[in-house]
Amino acid sequence: MSTNQTAKNAWQNLSKGQQLTAAGGVTALVAGFLPWYVLKEQFVDNVSFKGTEFTFGWMGLALLLAAAALTIAPAFGKKVGNDQITGEQIAIVAAAVGSLLWLIRIVQIPVLFFGVMGRGVGLYLAAGAAVAVTAGVIITMKEKGIAMPTMDNMKSVKTGVTATSTPQPGMAAPAPAPAPAPVQHPAPVDNSGRVEF
Repeated sequence: MSTNQTAKNAWQNLSKGQQLTAAGGVTALVAGFLPWYVLKEQFVDNVSFKGTEFTFGWMGLALLLAAAALTIAPAFGKKVGNDQITGEQIAIVAAAVGSLLWLIRIVQIPVLFFGVMGRGVGLYLAAGAAVAVTAGVIITMKEKGIAMPTMDNMKSVKTGVTATSTPQPGMAAPAPAPAPAPVQHPAPVDNSGRVEF
């Protein structure tokens, strides 16, 4: 089987929501390295800044790529999450935070001492990618009948323990806690008020 045929089969294994999320993730990766801000002044050469040159730019990119990976992983037999929270619920949180970080970059334009920057093509492509990833995760959750995450889903994240944790085959059960040492009580003290020298 050729590589092209393998890629086509992998794409067909994805649901519509997963396909939208994957396309958004690839677009986000490309948009992160395109110019987000451009300065075109009469006495200054063209100056541009890529999205990955800003903290919110690369953090948003990492979160959106993680959301895309968490959403398409089940199509390839990788179960993410546990009984408390699914990978798609984690993905919607990551996509929402990543989109929020990029929204801040869209609204907040950097100001230089010799001019004001304008928005570049990469910023508009990044906005479209963030919308595609977030919409793809939501569509995938609807296709699978998964509810939006709630604080009850975060119990396992908070405690680090799942409610139905089972030991792995071949692993020994944890040793019981040692018995507490006996407590020694101090001798009684005479408080009659007499002092002897």
